[in-house]
Amino acid sequence: MSQFKQQFLNSELDIKDEWETPNWIFTRLGSIFQFTIDAAATRENRKRRRYWSIEDNGLEQNWKSEVVFCNPPFTKGKYKHWIKKAADEHKENGVESVLVLPYKPETRAFWDVWDYARYLVLPRRRTKFYPPGWKSGDPLGSPTFYACIVCFTRPLELFQLTSLNKVGRIIDLYKGLFRL
Repeated sequence: MSQFKQQFLNSELDIKDEWETPNWIFTRLGSIFQFTIDAAATRENRKRRRYWSIEDNGLEQNWKSEVVFCNPPFTKGKYKHWIKKAADEHKENGVESVLVLPYKPETRAFWDVWDYARYLVLPRRRTKFYPPGWKSGDPLGSPTFYACIVCFTRPLELFQLTSLNKVGRIIDLYKGLFRL
């Protein structure tokens, strides 16, 4: 194993919160949702030109009139605050947002997903993220948990669902499992 790879596998938890969403996931999601901002990013791992950094604190920003992509920090349950923010913005302002999250459906953090999200997407394989500074090649490896994609959105059209289905199995939280 390369020294660079070993460095990231053993890095501090805060650094692991900066791992980048794989392009194959973001590209498919972006074609459906036309994101206007990346809500929890660094300059190095952002997926949109416009992004909110740690200093900007996307949890404190007004999401109204945005279409939000968010791969929030996973460690120490930090993602629960992002779920709450996305649910609140969707309920109050109709904001569409898509979050890449650890799949932990049994936790209290997921209550807002069950109550307010429209779609839950379970990727067909364990998601491999890119660590900060990773320039090329395959991702380092999978986390010890499965990731999921939560969509706080309006009902999607069939062609959009077909594209989303390329990321993974779709569960319409209003209707049940969606099959194409």
